Parts: sequence; C-alpha cells; structure tokens
Amino acid sequence: MAELSEKRDGYPVMALTVLPDGNGGFTPCPELLTESEAILYLRLDDASDPERTMKYYRDKGQLVAIKVGKWNRYRRQDLDNFLALKSEEKQRRLAVQANGLTHISR
Repeated sequence: MAELSEKRDGYPVMALTVLPDGNGGFTPCPELLTESEAILYLRLDDASDPERTMKYYRDKGQLVAIKVGKWNRYRRQDLDNFLALKSEEKQRRLAVQANGLTHISR
C-alpha cells in the first residue's frame, strides 16, 4: 500500500495512496478495490452514471475487472495502467492537433 517515492534529507519518504472517505477525510487505498472504490480512485464519482462508464471501459478492454464471487474487483495497478493509457492517448491527440496531422501512427 505504501510506496517509496522521493527522498528528503537523504531518507526515502513513504507515499500512502488514499481514497476519500465521504466525510471530508481519507482512508488507505487497498490493492484490490470494489467497484465503488475504483470509481472514487478514477474520480468518476461526479459522472452521471459511473457504473455505466466503468462497464463501457471494461467492454472496450481498457479496464480489467476480476470477478470475485458475483462482484467485480479492480487491482490498483490495473487502474493506474488505465490512467496512464488514457493520458498517453490524450497526449497523442494533442500532438496530432498541434502538428495539423490527420493520422495517428502507432
């Protein structure tokens, strides 16, 4: 859950990943998240239908869910990979627009 991030005064600093707790505070983020936790992690909680958005990305194969019983669970690493993918896609689109190109090569 805690990860080494930067160093301060020569000592590694532990960064704790957290989720909003709904009461103005935060709670530690688990490695395996429920759908509700994943929605908070991805900041989709203000979307009109976050469950539908999650299903859309699962159906496109961009978001990986693990079935535990009848419930979907999400590995935090998979959510981070999803965010990285979305960021890269956005950067490519912006580069294409800036260069006036019409075709994106991969």
